[in-house]
Amino acid sequence: SSSRTASARRCANATSRVLLTGFGPFGAIADNPAELVVRSLDGDCCGSVRFESWVIPVNRFGVERVANALRDGSAWEAVIHVGFEDEAKGLVIEVAAANVL
Repeated sequence: SSSRTASARRCANATSRVLLTGFGPFGAIADNPAELVVRSLDGDCCGSVRFESWVIPVNRFGVERVANALRDGSAWEAVIHVGFEDEAKGLVIEVAAANVL
């Protein structure tokens, strides 16, 4: 598509990588907005940054996938987790989570 071609041109100068993660479906949330956001940004660039996106399951294996990749040598300049909280009023920056699975 033409939008992917334009994205490829923007990515020609990408020197930094950022991993975006978002959870897939969980509980009563069949279409997790976090998943939709990270999928839509996968492979896109902004300035010198190229986004790589992973949709991870809502369990310890999802979190372990990222931790294992970092431990095994994958290098990103940043890892940003995009989440969904159905009671939030607008965009919220979450700095810690303590969910019981």
